[in-house]
Amino acid sequence: MRYCLAAVRAATALAPHSRPKDGSVGWCIAQRHPSSLSALRLFPIDSLKIDRSFVNGVPHNTDDSAIAAAVIALGQTLGVNVIAEGIERPEQLAFFTDHRCAEWQGYLLVSPQTAEQCEALLFGDGGALELERVSAAFAAR
Repeated sequence: MRYCLAAVRAATALAPHSRPKDGSVGWCIAQRHPSSLSALRLFPIDSLKIDRSFVNGVPHNTDDSAIAAAVIALGQTLGVNVIAEGIERPEQLAFFTDHRCAEWQGYLLVSPQTAEQCEALLFGDGGALELERVSAAFAAR
């Protein structure tokens, strides 16, 4: 656990706003404290990510929905950002916006882009079109 804590603190010192690769801190915690949330107090965590395996079941699976809502509430109570990973359906977006989840990732919002597509999205006319599509996804809920 000390090694994991030292590694996370060193990485945070080098890049304070970076996020570890998916699961790296979670894996570190699970190796030493597989069932303990007390490890959350030891790490300099600025965000929690809800894995797509839970997001996929929202809102139809009551267990997945309860876990997602609990993680959002935990993040809000701790004052850290919460990210829902894998938003693919409008009802998932509705669930996470209704529960005041701060960030979302997924194909419903933006599909993977090539470097050229990113450049057009950021600097060309494509950006306005993509923003209209994302706005329509929000309006549809």
